[in-house]
Amino acid sequence: MICLSDINNSMSRQDQGWKNDLQPGRVLQLNGYNDDRYVIIRKISSPSKYSWGATYETISLDTGDRCRHGAETMRHISEKKDNRIQMYITDDTLSPDEIMDAVDCARRRDVEKIQEKQQAEAAEKRSR
Repeated sequence: MICLSDINNSMSRQDQGWKNDLQPGRVLQLNGYNDDRYVIIRKISSPSKYSWGATYETISLDTGDRCRHGAETMRHISEKKDNRIQMYITDDTLSPDEIMDAVDCARRRDVEKIQEKQQAEAAEKRSR
């Protein structure tokens, strides 16, 4: 027996397959919170029979933080219907130089986080 929801899920997976092939440099826009923008740097994983879509490593263009976003939860910006919290795929792309600038910013942010953690640990040891 075939379940109607299985057919719908199968069709939606096929219809949304383009989201699994986004290229580095594609800009994502979060609707909600601070409306951050992210740039895709690489695809971490591809869809399999156990997942709904690809996972992408991204960098926030606003904070330099590294993030991961799953294709299954993204929508194209043209599908925006309301103001709910949602990650949208834009038509914007960054040049290779702009991508490298974002990566450099993320590296600096990573170093800052490590230094902050080390300083906090050192302060905690001194207070004992």
